[in-house]
Amino acid sequence: MTGPSGRRQGRVPRSGWGETADLGALWQQRGPQQEATLPILGRRWRLIYVPAQPLLSSAEAMLPRWMAGAGGTLSVLLALGAWLLLAQRARAAALVDEADARHRSSEQRLRAMFEQAAVGVAMIDMRTLRFERVNRKFCDMLGYTSEEMLKLSVSDVSHGRDAAVNDDLRDQLRQGKISAFHMEKCMLRKDGSEVWVDLTVAPVLRDGGLPQHNVGVIQDISERRAMREELQASEQRLRAILDHLPLGIAMWHSGRVVFRNRSFVQLTGYGEGIMMTGEQWWRMAYPNDAVRQRAQTRWKERTLRAKSHGGFVEWDEYEICCADGRMKPVGISGILLKRFAAFHSGRPEPAQGGRG
Repeated sequence: MTGPSGRRQGRVPRSGWGETADLGALWQQRGPQQEATLPILGRRWRLIYVPAQPLLSSAEAMLPRWMAGAGGTLSVLLALGAWLLLAQRARAAALVDEADARHRSSEQRLRAMFEQAAVGVAMIDMRTLRFERVNRKFCDMLGYTSEEMLKLSVSDVSHGRDAAVNDDLRDQLRQGKISAFHMEKCMLRKDGSEVWVDLTVAPVLRDGGLPQHNVGVIQDISERRAMREELQASEQRLRAILDHLPLGIAMWHSGRVVFRNRSFVQLTGYGEGIMMTGEQWWRMAYPNDAVRQRAQTRWKERTLRAKSHGGFVEWDEYEICCADGRMKPVGISGILLKRFAAFHSGRPEPAQGGRG
């Protein structure tokens, strides 16, 4: 503080502790000062205020530095976090790309297998029975293009003769009563001709839902079926010939009678409802134990010799008991086949030296 003459007056107390400060030293520091002029008792006093100590404590003075350091550290952490997020996103994107690549590769393999399969494959809507996808072999079997097949339904290419059976199996499949079904089916080509196929149908199962599609696999069996029908026809013709021969003929397989012609039944009386196995034949034709044993022994001796003589069993005379209880002399011979044993019998004609 200065007096009227402008001189500095004494010492001023220090803030907070009652100590006095060296006003001259503070004046020499020329720090931030405030000056005011006050009129007192006819005199003008000039007041100069000089701070005795800093306005901010040391901690307060360091606060901006601490904030700057904390801000810098936070910026570094944020940058590091952002880098980690970007790196994680890049890894996730790489994994997704890899998974997509594997999925595409797997899909391409499945598509190649589907298209190049040696059997016809089709995906069918279970509700409308329309074709939704067919492979090349399926189209070739029926003579349609892929675009034409996708406009058709199962009924458009199916013969009516097996429609009831097919519909029943399809309903059981839809209701979950069966997991798949297999059948021989007659289908119609584009030109109207028939083709027999071996058909297998199974549902396309999805997690948590009912199946919406069926997969049908077909294989052309027209030649195989034609051969089978020819064999059946040939067998029927052979049975008709054997059935009209004047000799009694019977065939055994695995101990059971699989065929007997009309003459055999007329000669012995043993029809299908009476005698079905070889054991029954021996007991009915030879009710006497001793006679049966001798007849079996003779027959076994001849069958053993037949194995080394082309399979032909020598002719011999036997006396059998017919179904009506009458004893009847007959001549019996036979032949050993790979899967069957057959013999034919008839009344002996010793005067002519023949065999029955």
